[in-house]
Amino acid sequence: MFFSLNFQFADVEIIFCSRSNRGMGATLSQAVQSIEDWEGAVIVLADMPWLASSTCSKLSRAVSSDLICVPKFRGSWGNPVAFGSFFYPELRALDADVCPRQLLGTVEARYLKQISVNDAGVLRDIDTQHDIT
Repeated sequence: MFFSLNFQFADVEIIFCSRSNRGMGATLSQAVQSIEDWEGAVIVLADMPWLASSTCSKLSRAVSSDLICVPKFRGSWGNPVAFGSFFYPELRALDADVCPRQLLGTVEARYLKQISVNDAGVLRDIDTQHDIT
C-alpha cells in the first residue's frame, strides 16, 4: 500500500507501532507511551472521513488532565474521545483489539464530560464498502 502524508504542523512525530498486528489497543498503548507531558489527547479513528475538524478542536479545548470528553450528537455518543493524562496508565495497559471506549464504562460520572456537537460525522465510520455510499 502506498500513501502520502501532507502535514502542515511544525512538530509532528510519526510513530510506527511494532505491535500493530495485535490490534487497536496495542497500537494506542504504544502511542500513549510517547506523550507523557501532554495534558490530554484526542483519540481520532482513521475510518471517520466525515468528522469535522471543528469537533476535534472543541474536544481538545474541553479536555483537562482529569476528564474524558465524549462528543454527543442528537443524544448519541460518538468519536473521537479525548482522554486526560490521569487516564494514560489505563490506555497504556491496553492490548490486543481492546477499544479505549470500554474504559468509559468503568469511569465515575464526575470524570466524564459530554460535549454537544453539531457534527453527524461523530457517528459515522467506514467498516464496509457499503458504508462509503
